[in-house]
Amino acid sequence: MSWPKRTRKSNMGAGDYLSAEEIKCCRQVLTERERLIFETMIQTGLRPGEVCALQKRDVAVRYGKR
Repeated sequence: MSWPKRTRKSNMGAGDYLSAEEIKCCRQVLTERERLIFETMIQTGLRPGEVCALQKRDVAVRYGKR
């Protein structure tokens, strides 16, 4: 018995990134909640599964500091 070949879920490879224009377009169509998640992913490099697995204890908040 042989396993079926895995197919990629998207055409993006490891070296592919969104352009500044693509990011701008995404920001315009997302809801506020989706935009917060999107910004988290863009700024941190987290993948969707990693963002979904985040818990409160994983996030350190610094008020008034960047």
